[in-house]
Amino acid sequence: MQFKRQGRRVQVLAYRGYDKEKRRAIVKMMGSIDVYSCEPSGGLIENLTDEEKTELQSYIETERQAAEKRSRVYSAKSAASRIVEVADTIKAGDFEPSEAWAADTWAAIEALTKAMRKAGYPKLRKAPQKAADAPMPGQAGLPFGDAPETPESAS
Repeated sequence: MQFKRQGRRVQVLAYRGYDKEKRRAIVKMMGSIDVYSCEPSGGLIENLTDEEKTELQSYIETERQAAEKRSRVYSAKSAASRIVEVADTIKAGDFEPSEAWAADTWAAIEALTKAMRKAGYPKLRKAPQKAADAPMPGQAGLPFGDAPETPESAS
């Protein structure tokens, strides 16, 4: 069997022999499947042989798994922006979080942190801030514009 996407439908095509006069295969459209819900059209299942039904079920299951994976990948890729949106909504006072919501959210953040660490992405730490013009031990310090000028040094 062959599956051919046409807009929001997937056509189910089946080989039904060879026409010697026309010198080509006889391929019949048995029915169609909705792309998003994977629901077969009326009469499709009745027109198929047992082997073709098995192949159709396998195709539908594969498509459902692929759709689920796409959905999960999209959710993962958009997680950072959604967290920022939630933070902005709370800051603006548009959303009043409850204790249960806060507990669930903190638990989800902890699970995300653990998964990120396992994947090799540890939490970023702030680097200790060094004074850019601080002298090294034993070195005389020179003010290069960062330190306020004293009246004696201004000429």
